[in-house]
Amino acid sequence: MKSPSGIMRQSSLTKLGSMINTAVNKRA
Repeated sequence: MKSPSGIMRQSSLTKLGSMINTAVNKRA
């Protein structure tokens, strides 16, 4: 199992990616 910090970083990266994806979809 990964360390809590690694899970938090992965979670924040996924959240950031979804935010960028939403922005791109709105712009398209």
